[in-house]
Amino acid sequence: MLEYSYTDQAGNTGTNIRIAHVVNTNAPIVTVVGSDSVTIEFGDDYFESGATRTDIADGSGFIASPTS
Repeated sequence: MLEYSYTDQAGNTGTNIRIAHVVNTNAPIVTVVGSDSVTIEFGDDYFESGATRTDIADGSGFIASPTS
């Protein structure tokens, strides 16, 4: 909230208020580490490389495991 105020030479004061709403409408950016597509042979072990994330509110970081 911002408040503006002014007092003139006669001592009269006027004020007004502005309310500023701060919003975040930008979705985070998620980038997989390595290739977007992986082919593995049946029975072979698979090791997930994870992903990185960047967000204007939360900053950057590493995502260690997928959600599904």
